[in-house]
Amino acid sequence: MAVTKKCAIIVRVSSPGQAVTEKNTIDIQEAEILKYIEAKNFDKDVKYEKFKVFKMVGVSGSKSFNSSQFDELQLDIARGDVQVVICTALDRLGRDVSGFLDFWEYLRSYNVQLIITRMSLDTSTPVGEMLLVVLMALAKLELDIKSERNRENTLSRAKDGLYNGSRPVLGYDLNPDPLIAGRLVVNEKEAEIVRMAFRKYLELGSDAKLARYLMSLGHRNKRWRNRDTNKWMGGGDITSNVVRTMLKNPVYIAIRRYKEKDNETGQKVSKEQPGCWEPIIDIDLFKSVQEARRKAIGKRGYTPKVAEEGKETHSSLLIEVVHCRYCGLKMSTTGGYGKKKLYHYYTCTNGSCPYLEQKERKPAKNSVNSDELDNVALEALRKLLTSESNMNDFMKMLNERVRERQPELQGQLKKLSSVIARLEEEKRRMIITLGGLEKDSSVHAETEIEIEKSMALIKEYMKTRGRVTAELETIRRRTLKPGDVRKMLQNMKEVMKKGTKEQRRGVVRMLFRSVTVDPEQAEFNLFSDSVMYHQFVNRKRGVLVAGDMAPRFSIKTNPLISSIFILCPIPSAHRKVKPRRTFRNPIFVALELKEEMLRDGISQAELARRHGISRARVHQWLSLLELPKREIERLKAMGDNWEKRLLTERILRKRNQAK
Repeated sequence: MAVTKKCAIIVRVSSPGQAVTEKNTIDIQEAEILKYIEAKNFDKDVKYEKFKVFKMVGVSGSKSFNSSQFDELQLDIARGDVQVVICTALDRLGRDVSGFLDFWEYLRSYNVQLIITRMSLDTSTPVGEMLLVVLMALAKLELDIKSERNRENTLSRAKDGLYNGSRPVLGYDLNPDPLIAGRLVVNEKEAEIVRMAFRKYLELGSDAKLARYLMSLGHRNKRWRNRDTNKWMGGGDITSNVVRTMLKNPVYIAIRRYKEKDNETGQKVSKEQPGCWEPIIDIDLFKSVQEARRKAIGKRGYTPKVAEEGKETHSSLLIEVVHCRYCGLKMSTTGGYGKKKLYHYYTCTNGSCPYLEQKERKPAKNSVNSDELDNVALEALRKLLTSESNMNDFMKMLNERVRERQPELQGQLKKLSSVIARLEEEKRRMIITLGGLEKDSSVHAETEIEIEKSMALIKEYMKTRGRVTAELETIRRRTLKPGDVRKMLQNMKEVMKKGTKEQRRGVVRMLFRSVTVDPEQAEFNLFSDSVMYHQFVNRKRGVLVAGDMAPRFSIKTNPLISSIFILCPIPSAHRKVKPRRTFRNPIFVALELKEEMLRDGISQAELARRHGISRARVHQWLSLLELPKREIERLKAMGDNWEKRLLTERILRKRNQAK
């Protein structure tokens, strides 16, 4: 019986442009691997079968081992769905030696074979393993040399005043001649828009107002054709961020700004060099705008917050998974200033979102504070850890999925044991019969052949029973206890609290399938692949691990949905609303003081002490009752507790004195 091995195919290109043309590099790599699999299938003992293709487009070799595609591959390996990993060359896996060594150890721990089609290398021997590591080190060296060469070329071009990059700015086009590509060409139509923007800012004094003004005239952001993919890019709205970048950009006065390492301090310092292109903006106008911007920022009272060394000022952890409850689309990050502080939000930017159709809606868009929602994610984990019912359902469904194949395997084991016992009995009978036959007879020879066949068949069934027994043992080992899962989730909670931005985003990516948000509450959809991710993610990011791994779980009644939903209120939506301020009618205050004084028989001095005011102040209030009766009645008709301050005691007192 042929053994089937499922193959995971890895193909990678560093630049997106390599994957958009017809018959591109990705397709060539995949076709080469499929031909290799087809050739390998001539061996009848082992059958290779394509399981999944992991395409990494625009993923650098230095970052490939930390990519989401590798996370998905390792998850499939942990499930037992992959027995072979195939790529065309070692550098298609990546160019990071430490990342490769971790991945190699991971493959060995699950007994997964690594095949590189363009190399005849036996990785099962110590020499082969050593050569594999040496080749990966050479691939990393090649990447480092290439990166260093690119940095040197970029710095050299900057010192010569040449423009780097394939994305031009509004007002300029890239030079069509590749030999002088760093010399920008003025686009006169766009240059007029830029000049108008600089002049108009001195009138408006606001990035947002200028952005709205330019959009009202029908202007759009820079649109250009990408040289690698030949696709049109850009052409979006002119936002306040676009305006801010434009007004601060020294390219418009033909200045090339770059950073170079200082040999004495070792720090990168900013330097400037005259650019090899014509300026669009006059230097005096540019300086006037910069001065106006500094004054505007100072007037607003906002000073940009500088991050302390090793400390992050802000991170939108849930940006990859947060969705709007009303339209189901992904939310974007937005920001705004308020009370000398910069705030960040997750906001639904869908113009046709059903939330916008609500008459009484607050806020104007489905938007929540991103820092607050990130903290609510910790509350979701706390609810799972502290709720006994949640944890019991969690464990039940988790282990049910782990033991999903257990009844089938136990049935196979019972059937195999029965077949082996029957064959053993038949073999014993044939051996007894063989002893009574003549050695030279044909029946003796036929019986010997039958005994050999029976022994071979028993051996094959014993192998199969060994595999089934091993799988049952694996299931037994992977059956988790509440303490193990609690410890794993507690570790994830600690990472969410104290980890780096990369670690916290990694936990969010593996723990939450999605987060559905409205202004009042968030629904966290957790999925159990996080338990499986836990082992290799922690190995990659240096986090403490406890327990084994297990497949997906669900506490839903529908077995097809492998997720658990936890509802958490958003604190800002449930804070006590401050009562609207009202203003007293002075004449009613005076009447109340007079009534209290007469009712309790106290003097003005005692009344002042009771209310914590001066006696002179009490006298001033009571003097309002000396107004003409007609005037008092008119004031009483105005009612009390005004939404706006209509009159004050001081105004009435002056009016009384004038009369």
